[in-house]
Amino acid sequence: GGGGGSMKLSVDVQSMFVTVSYQDAKVAYQVFGQYRNQWSKWAQLSPYDATRAARRAASKMNVTTVAATTTATTTTTTSSAAQRQEFELRSAGVTINLINDCQDENDPILSVAIDKSLVVLRDWSGSGADMFFSAQLHADYFNSSLQVWEPLVEQWSAQVKFAKRRV
Repeated sequence: GGGGGSMKLSVDVQSMFVTVSYQDAKVAYQVFGQYRNQWSKWAQLSPYDATRAARRAASKMNVTTVAATTTATTTTTTSSAAQRQEFELRSAGVTINLINDCQDENDPILSVAIDKSLVVLRDWSGSGADMFFSAQLHADYFNSSLQVWEPLVEQWSAQVKFAKRRV
């Protein structure tokens, strides 16, 4: 038969808010620094064992994730012609807040937000590959003297397009 086969995976992340403290970052550095020479060993683990190792490492950190919603859709059609692939990741927003939790305080330090992002990859195993990335980002820092958030990076938009064709 004629026609081309195709596979499309779409992932939509509605919104995610993550708060990370200074102590969390220190523990993460210690945990991952301790194992930096063991990454090749971890890469050889089965998916089950790798997941268990990651959960053990994450349980040592106190990372709070609030309101994360993900939806994935997969569409597959096949035929004898060349296979086309497409992967699409959309995010309505990801915000990461860094707080200083030294001396039993929870003072805000930095807030980085990616308001909208889109990643599209197409036909990576065929005669070429296409990639598109776009995002809107801004960052604020907390001025503790004035007790207000102030802009560190104003709203900034970026796009990257890449196409590779095999001859």
